[in-house]
Amino acid sequence: QQQQQQQQQQRHLSKNPDRHFHAAADNHDFSEYSCEALNDLTTVHGPLTQEAKCDFAETCNDGDGIFAPIVYCHPTLSTRTLMLLLSPPLILFLCVLFRILGSTAEEFFSPGLEMYSLKMGLPERFAGVTLLALGNGAPDVASTVNAILDDRKRGYLMALG
Repeated sequence: QQQQQQQQQQRHLSKNPDRHFHAAADNHDFSEYSCEALNDLTTVHGPLTQEAKCDFAETCNDGDGIFAPIVYCHPTLSTRTLMLLLSPPLILFLCVLFRILGSTAEEFFSPGLEMYSLKMGLPERFAGVTLLALGNGAPDVASTVNAILDDRKRGYLMALG
């Protein structure tokens, strides 16, 4: 009897996605929803409470949640205020990462690229276009070859995406 009621409720919810969303809100379990839909779904299905938004941010993507659920879960500050407070340090951190990436390429990658171009007799610009592209694509080629060698019948699917 109870199992039949649950099955009827599931059928009813699957026919009406709006009710399915509100049932997820009542259960505080949004694991079936993508985290990308956090703002879209909450505006389409009506405003959610702060607690429901926090639950969505913590349980979306099969329970993995978003990177910083504190933005939606802070008890006193609004989402907009937290975004404004967190943006400058994150942008600064991103700038530092790009600087580190640039200096690493300048110190370690460029001298090796220059050495290979001189040994092969290639002009610098041509070497940058060809050897740089080869170095960038080498991990993809290696993983595809490895997939094909591991599974000869279905390994080619890795090359298709």
